[in-house]
Amino acid sequence: MLTATRKITMDEFLTHYDGQAVELIQGEVIDMPPAGFEVSEIAALILAALATWVYPRRLGRLTGADGGYILSPDTVRAPDVGYFSNVKSVLIVDPSKHLPFPPDLAVEVVSPNDRPTDVIDKVNLYLRVGVLQVWVVYPTLKLAYIYYPDGTARRVEAHQSLMGGDVLPGFDLPLITLFPADLPDTP
Repeated sequence: MLTATRKITMDEFLTHYDGQAVELIQGEVIDMPPAGFEVSEIAALILAALATWVYPRRLGRLTGADGGYILSPDTVRAPDVGYFSNVKSVLIVDPSKHLPFPPDLAVEVVSPNDRPTDVIDKVNLYLRVGVLQVWVVYPTLKLAYIYYPDGTARRVEAHQSLMGGDVLPGFDLPLITLFPADLPDTP
């Protein structure tokens, strides 16, 4: 027998689930268990690279995997890494709460348990609500995709770079640097 899942409001979510490892997707609370080491390390490396580019230039702010963005009245998502420009900073009413806008850049690192349809659904949601770039990194394949609002995508091979484009002009992150086990040892 199937039972219907009761959808909750944003107010209920913010009251009962704030600070927990969950997301709200179309009114449904979804558990977000911690990622494995490889996914976590890659997300940390991306966050570190972005931080060394963004903060010295005072371009905007960054969030990690527990930084939630309210994307619609019934959806809160937390990309593995998020970036938003200083223009949006004035919209932050309470820095202890989820951000009331989408990031300009959302980064997702795909774990072995992620279903491809869920990844694409997340990319499409981000783009639909105004995210300017979505980076999806596939550790097992050693490649990434950069998705744009116009519906195009760019495949990034291990020997190429994730580029900031119009969102972060001049930013260039060689993809291979996200896979430390594959880098040659230095003397």
